Amino acid sequence: MTTIRKGLIDLIFLIVFISLILFGNRNNKKHEKSTNERAIDIVFGSPSSTFSFDSTHGTYKKIYFTGATRNDSLKMKEIREYLSDFQLKMDTIEGVHIVFGDNSKYGDFIKIINFCIKEKIMRFIPYQNNLWIPAGGNIMK
Repeated sequence: MTTIRKGLIDLIFLIVFISLILFGNRNNKKHEKSTNERAIDIVFGSPSSTFSFDSTHGTYKKIYFTGATRNDSLKMKEIREYLSDFQLKMDTIEGVHIVFGDNSKYGDFIKIINFCIKEKIMRFIPYQNNLWIPAGGNIMK
Protein backbone atom coordinates (compact mmCIF):
# COMPACT_ATOMS: atom_id res chain seq x y z
CA MET A 1 0.00 0.00 0.00
CA THR A 2 2.81 2.41 0.84
CA THR A 3 4.59 1.65 -2.46
CA ILE A 4 1.41 2.48 -4.39
CA ARG A 5 0.98 5.69 -2.42
CA LYS A 6 4.67 6.60 -2.94
CA GLY A 7 4.37 5.86 -6.69
CA LEU A 8 1.23 8.01 -6.92
CA ILE A 9 2.97 10.91 -5.14
CA ASP A 10 5.95 10.58 -7.49
CA LEU A 11 3.62 10.59 -10.51
CA ILE A 12 1.80 13.71 -9.27
CA PHE A 13 5.13 15.43 -8.58
CA LEU A 14 6.33 14.54 -12.10
CA ILE A 15 3.13 15.92 -13.69
CA VAL A 16 3.38 19.17 -11.68
CA PHE A 17 7.08 19.53 -12.54
CA ILE A 18 6.46 19.06 -16.28
CA SER A 19 3.52 21.49 -16.13
CA LEU A 20 5.71 24.14 -14.46
CA ILE A 21 8.40 23.73 -17.13
CA LEU A 22 5.85 24.09 -19.94
CA PHE A 23 4.19 27.08 -18.25
CA GLY A 24 7.56 28.80 -17.75
CA ASN A 25 8.53 28.18 -21.37
CA ARG A 26 5.25 29.67 -22.62
CA ASN A 27 5.64 32.77 -20.42
CA ASN A 28 9.22 33.22 -21.58
CA LYS A 29 8.08 33.22 -25.23
CA LYS A 30 5.37 35.80 -24.43
CA HIS A 31 7.96 37.96 -22.67
CA GLU A 32 10.33 37.77 -25.66
CA LYS A 33 7.48 38.73 -28.01
CA SER A 34 6.47 41.71 -25.87
CA THR A 35 10.04 43.01 -25.66
CA ASN A 36 10.27 43.02 -29.46
CA GLU A 37 7.37 45.47 -29.73
CA ARG A 38 8.34 49.11 -30.04
CA ALA A 39 6.63 52.40 -29.36
CA ILE A 40 6.24 55.11 -31.97
CA ASP A 41 7.78 58.36 -30.77
CA ILE A 42 5.63 61.25 -32.01
CA VAL A 43 6.22 64.90 -31.26
CA PHE A 44 2.96 66.79 -31.60
CA GLY A 45 3.11 70.21 -33.19
CA SER A 46 2.24 73.43 -31.49
CA PRO A 47 1.87 77.00 -32.72
CA SER A 48 5.21 77.87 -31.07
CA SER A 49 7.13 75.10 -32.85
CA THR A 50 9.81 75.84 -35.42
CA PHE A 51 7.70 74.27 -38.17
CA SER A 52 5.41 76.71 -39.90
CA PHE A 53 2.00 75.26 -40.82
CA ASP A 54 1.78 76.85 -44.23
CA SER A 55 3.45 76.79 -47.62
CA THR A 56 6.78 78.22 -46.43
CA HIS A 57 8.09 74.65 -46.18
CA GLY A 58 6.90 73.80 -49.68
CA THR A 59 3.57 73.11 -51.28
CA TYR A 60 1.20 70.51 -49.87
CA LYS A 61 -1.26 68.10 -51.39
CA LYS A 62 -4.35 68.42 -49.18
CA ILE A 63 -6.38 65.29 -48.44
CA TYR A 64 -9.58 65.31 -46.34
CA PHE A 65 -10.87 62.37 -44.29
CA THR A 66 -14.61 62.70 -43.68
CA GLY A 67 -15.53 59.48 -41.89
CA ALA A 68 -17.35 58.00 -44.89
CA THR A 69 -15.89 54.49 -45.09
CA ARG A 70 -15.82 54.14 -48.86
CA ASN A 71 -14.49 57.63 -49.49
CA ASP A 72 -11.86 57.36 -46.74
CA SER A 73 -10.62 53.98 -47.98
CA LEU A 74 -9.98 55.56 -51.40
CA LYS A 75 -8.16 58.44 -49.69
CA MET A 76 -6.07 55.93 -47.72
CA LYS A 77 -5.11 54.19 -50.96
CA GLU A 78 -4.20 57.56 -52.49
CA ILE A 79 -1.99 58.41 -49.51
CA ARG A 80 -0.23 55.03 -49.66
CA GLU A 81 0.46 55.42 -53.36
CA TYR A 82 1.66 58.99 -52.85
CA LEU A 83 3.95 58.13 -49.93
CA SER A 84 5.39 54.97 -51.51
CA ASP A 85 9.02 55.63 -52.25
CA PHE A 86 8.55 59.14 -50.84
CA GLN A 87 12.31 59.30 -50.19
CA LEU A 88 13.10 58.76 -53.88
CA LYS A 89 10.53 61.25 -55.21
CA MET A 90 11.10 63.90 -52.55
CA ASP A 91 12.62 66.55 -54.83
CA THR A 92 9.82 66.38 -57.39
CA ILE A 93 6.69 66.19 -55.23
CA GLU A 94 4.92 68.31 -52.69
CA GLY A 95 4.31 67.44 -49.07
CA VAL A 96 1.03 66.05 -47.77
CA HIS A 97 -1.45 67.86 -45.53
CA ILE A 98 -4.06 65.43 -44.20
CA VAL A 99 -7.14 66.89 -42.55
CA PHE A 100 -9.28 64.66 -40.32
CA GLY A 101 -12.92 65.75 -40.19
CA ASP A 102 -15.08 65.45 -37.08
CA ASN A 103 -16.43 62.05 -38.16
CA SER A 104 -13.13 60.56 -39.31
CA LYS A 105 -11.77 57.48 -37.55
CA TYR A 106 -8.82 57.39 -35.18
CA GLY A 107 -7.76 54.12 -36.82
CA ASP A 108 -7.11 55.98 -40.07
CA PHE A 109 -4.71 58.29 -38.25
CA ILE A 110 -2.85 55.30 -36.81
CA LYS A 111 -2.71 53.57 -40.22
CA ILE A 112 -1.11 56.65 -41.76
CA ILE A 113 1.44 56.95 -38.92
CA ASN A 114 2.30 53.24 -39.28
CA PHE A 115 2.68 53.66 -43.02
CA CYS A 116 5.02 56.63 -42.48
CA ILE A 117 7.14 54.48 -40.15
CA LYS A 118 7.15 51.63 -42.68
CA GLU A 119 8.26 53.96 -45.49
CA LYS A 120 10.90 55.51 -43.16
CA ILE A 121 9.32 58.95 -43.31
CA MET A 122 10.81 60.41 -40.19
CA ARG A 123 9.20 63.84 -40.14
CA PHE A 124 5.46 64.14 -39.76
CA ILE A 125 3.71 66.65 -37.59
CA PRO A 126 0.30 66.02 -36.06
CA TYR A 127 -1.42 69.25 -35.07
CA GLN A 128 -5.06 69.50 -34.00
CA ASN A 129 -7.07 67.67 -36.72
CA ASN A 130 -4.19 67.76 -39.19
CA LEU A 131 -1.18 65.67 -40.09
CA TRP A 132 1.55 67.46 -42.02
CA ILE A 133 4.14 65.42 -43.92
CA PRO A 134 6.63 67.85 -45.44
CA ALA A 135 8.69 66.78 -48.44
CA GLY A 136 11.70 68.80 -47.34
CA GLY A 137 13.65 67.60 -44.31
CA ASN A 138 12.52 64.01 -44.62
CA ILE A 139 15.80 62.58 -45.80
CA MET A 140 16.84 59.34 -44.10
CA LYS A 141 20.46 59.34 -42.98
